[in-house]
Amino acid sequence: MALLAGCVQTKQAFTPQPPLQSFHGNVPGPSIIMRRVAVLPISCDTPLEASLGELDSAVTAELAKTSLFELVPITREALESRFGRRQFSSVEVLPGDVLTKLRADYGVDGVLFTDLTHYRPYLPISIGMRSKLIDVQTGEVRWAFDHLFDTGNIATAREAEGYYLTTTTPSRAVEHGLDSTAILQSPSRFTKYVAWEAFRSLLDPAAIPN
Repeated sequence: MALLAGCVQTKQAFTPQPPLQSFHGNVPGPSIIMRRVAVLPISCDTPLEASLGELDSAVTAELAKTSLFELVPITREALESRFGRRQFSSVEVLPGDVLTKLRADYGVDGVLFTDLTHYRPYLPISIGMRSKLIDVQTGEVRWAFDHLFDTGNIATAREAEGYYLTTTTPSRAVEHGLDSTAILQSPSRFTKYVAWEAFRSLLDPAAIPN
């Protein structure tokens, strides 16, 4: 599978270009191995500092379920100490040394950028997520995802409920008095579903959300 072109890199700046469509993917193949990936904190224009830690954890946890990479979560504090920034967007122009410094500091082959493009925590909950996996050596986009998930959409709601049923033990659900619709009423639970839908496309590039 051919690599996804989509980056422009110069000595001064690095610009990951946006996906050509709402979803596309390219799984790292045997000829170009990507073993270790830095997971950057979620980038969000809305002031959600109180919730961002929980959202960051959800992204890392759902990506870990794919078992494709050794993950290196980068904290906002670490980014601020190294670059003077607490987050980086997947579509902004970055300082030209960001990738090289992350590679040198953490020994990673790739960097995952994730943006929260939409966030409505009240019913019906909706969350937009854009994510890109960048090769630190070539600067190429190896995988990208961009989609808006809305619990007001019946198909999305049913998929989210299915995810919740398969990832929540019956004993825990009974203990807390929860049923499958609990995921449609909790932004933190729904975020986990959104992240899983994004990262499962690394395993199955044909898994395009409805």
